Amino acid sequence: MDLDYDYIICGAGGAGLNLAYRLAAKEFHKYRILLIDKDDKQKDDRTWSIWTEGDGPFDHLAEKSWSKILFKNDEFEKVLSIEPYQYIKINGIDFYNYTLDKIKAAPNITFLQDEISNIETSSTLTNVKTTSSGTFKAKWIFNSILQVDIDKSKHNYVDQHFKGWIIKTSEPKFNPDVATFMDFSIEQKSECRFMYVLPTTAQEALVEVAIFSNNILKDNAYDEILRNYIEEDLGIESYEIKETEFGVIPMTTYPFESANAHGLTHIGTAGSAAKGSTGYAFLHIQDQVEFLVEKIRNGNPPIFPKSFFKNKYRWYDDVLLNVLLNKRMPLGKIFGDMFKKLPTGLMLKFLSNKTTMIEDLRIISKPKFLPFIKAAINEFWRTK
Repeated sequence: MDLDYDYIICGAGGAGLNLAYRLAAKEFHKYRILLIDKDDKQKDDRTWSIWTEGDGPFDHLAEKSWSKILFKNDEFEKVLSIEPYQYIKINGIDFYNYTLDKIKAAPNITFLQDEISNIETSSTLTNVKTTSSGTFKAKWIFNSILQVDIDKSKHNYVDQHFKGWIIKTSEPKFNPDVATFMDFSIEQKSECRFMYVLPTTAQEALVEVAIFSNNILKDNAYDEILRNYIEEDLGIESYEIKETEFGVIPMTTYPFESANAHGLTHIGTAGSAAKGSTGYAFLHIQDQVEFLVEKIRNGNPPIFPKSFFKNKYRWYDDVLLNVLLNKRMPLGKIFGDMFKKLPTGLMLKFLSNKTTMIEDLRIISKPKFLPFIKAAINEFWRTK
């Protein structure tokens, strides 16, 4: 079969651009690569807020970094040092521009703005069909477009839906040295809700509400939460809304990787990169991409082994999702117990899936045992 490309990357989001950026390096110029997305990636439509030890490939793109974060719930409020980490905010447009500049300059990569209508793989065929540009054949396809219809009765699943405003105040109202990481003190409405505030200056900040539930709100309901928090909790009366972002992230341990096949590897959220219990994906995408790039570098099929996903962290995520879905214990209380009793750096290491078993035992011993024991037993029998 004559190939149009060696590799096709479907979707130019965090995962697709990350992989294409890595494959734009000179050592991979021998491979012909096609990157497809329906959008031109020229809108500042999102932010990535992550913690890092300063060694990430995109850390230098950060608009702002913080060495201290605020955690708050109804029982506990404290500004916490996060050493050895820094919490950073990367604007979507900065990430898009930086990665696309290198990608478009690489002689081996073509960026195509078009919509993908079908991906087809078999023992003899691997191709991507687009709406306007036709069909392209490749040796291997990387897909980052989430297309799975998950049966929520069989898999733990919660939507993380969020809306944020970048606001500018007429007077200094923020402490730009401290980022509000989680504020669970707002009304929960029988869900899990928290606010976070990322101040880039004393007069400008991203203020965002995140909700963990399978009940997507109407747009004006998010606006009301944001407005109440800004005016009542932050005590800000005069402000300008400069930008808005909205998104929905699946929080689930559904095995997206089960759809991988010879010639097709799912990446990003479509490939189980989003942590099931929090929705954090950007850091885990780095691990995925590094693994795949090493496979390509060594001339091996870019396939994940089962052990890459079936690990202790997926079990932890399942138990925590079970606690959340069955309302066994408020998530704000769980995180509050952990942040109150443990070094913050250790907590972030745990959320990065980097802890040892001894560290795990130290962490999971802090919240009350009974809700987690019930959830663990429930998950054990559910998966039998």
